[in-house]
Amino acid sequence: MKLYKLLLTLFSIPLAIRIFPELLSRSYPLGFDTTVYYIPKMVEGTYLMESIPDLLKTTSLYYIIETTFYRILSNPIWIIKFLGPILYATMITLIGLYAYYRLRLSIKWLLILVSISSLSLIGLRLAWDLYRNMLGLIFLITTLILLNSHDKRIKYSGVLTSFLAVWSHELAAVYLIGILTLATLINFYRNRVLDKVYVSSIIVSSILFIYQRFNIETYSLNIPHSYIEFSSGLHNTYIGLLFLIYTSIILIIPSIFSLWNRVEDDILNIWAILTIVLLFTQLIGVKTILLSRIILMLILPLPIYCVKGLEYISGRLSKYKVLPPVLIILLLASISIPYLASTPNNPTPYTKFFYFSVCNEIFYHIPTGYLQNTIPIDNVDDLLEIINYAYNNIPSGSTLVVPMNFHWIQFIPNSPTTLNNNINVIYGSVIDMYHSIRSYNGTYYFIWWVEGSGWYNITELPENYIVIYENDVFALYKVIS
Repeated sequence: MKLYKLLLTLFSIPLAIRIFPELLSRSYPLGFDTTVYYIPKMVEGTYLMESIPDLLKTTSLYYIIETTFYRILSNPIWIIKFLGPILYATMITLIGLYAYYRLRLSIKWLLILVSISSLSLIGLRLAWDLYRNMLGLIFLITTLILLNSHDKRIKYSGVLTSFLAVWSHELAAVYLIGILTLATLINFYRNRVLDKVYVSSIIVSSILFIYQRFNIETYSLNIPHSYIEFSSGLHNTYIGLLFLIYTSIILIIPSIFSLWNRVEDDILNIWAILTIVLLFTQLIGVKTILLSRIILMLILPLPIYCVKGLEYISGRLSKYKVLPPVLIILLLASISIPYLASTPNNPTPYTKFFYFSVCNEIFYHIPTGYLQNTIPIDNVDDLLEIINYAYNNIPSGSTLVVPMNFHWIQFIPNSPTTLNNNINVIYGSVIDMYHSIRSYNGTYYFIWWVEGSGWYNITELPENYIVIYENDVFALYKVIS
């Protein structure tokens, strides 16, 4: 098969899978980070106004890309809905190319690998709203592919993509520097030769990473830390392992058989070992990043180990050699496809089992239904109804306090927020919203879920929150200070 036909085939599988929920969500965006962080930063456009040194000081490459699209297309929601499937399809295609060039996987097993990767819950979790993570993985995997080339010009282009990986995401930077450093040391131990391109990539990546993390005022490195912490490192690790089981158990079981079909790729094995080590760092008190984010980095090695395990099992069958991979793909599809079509109001049986019978803390890190952003997609029209009522009925000059989680709603075409009736709208974070209201005197209006329900651990409101208008899901409250 010609390369361009192979690329189109590989690309089309994850693209079709990721487009599916976008079609179901109609003109509404998916994801939490996408709506709370990406859309506002895109519209603000501040990253295109900063100097190059300031831009390089942060992992801002994704924001630069999305803001550039916004300057051209002027519709942040459709840009988000476009970038999600494109980034996901690119990342999964590169996983296939990695296996094709580094492991010499046959076309048949390559298609199986891409199908498994596309349907895996760890991949779909990344695709839901972690666009910066995906961009970092895209450049990280691209770097590892290019550095394997025998053409010096192609190989040296890996230095550039390593720079872009560090500019894209912090975790991609850690993995890139760690993997290349260990691979260089292993190669030197075996052959007593240093690979100049590997060393160049390490130096360039490390310089940028240190520049990003170094605080010139305190002369110290800024180490990121987890913003969700449970009672102990042991408990965090326990939740992390449950998250791994929920997202990957179907891939883990065949992967065990890859021990008999040895994967002779130092890069892949270092990647997997690094992930396992980082997964247990909280046991010694190191809380630098959410364990779920580390587990999601298994998107490259785990599907490949799964395929190598299936290859081993199929090779031991005299008949029905195609049966093991077909069963795994069907099993993954039976879980993932319904999940892509589910909302938090109607989760899949698989999700319900883990939520009610195993541990609901798993779902601090993955949505209970794919069709949601800061609210379920099937409740967006209910929220629009409340906002429309507020803008048409609140007296001119009144103050309306709206949680920042609903900020994205104003970018929906023909949103009622485009009406100009001289309402003073204040957007506040969910955590600080009571303070946002109480910092003013007088009467204010507030939008939230109906009494007795609500997200973000806020289901009951104070007595001075008087319902003015409500539907089955949301309500407009009049707040008397």
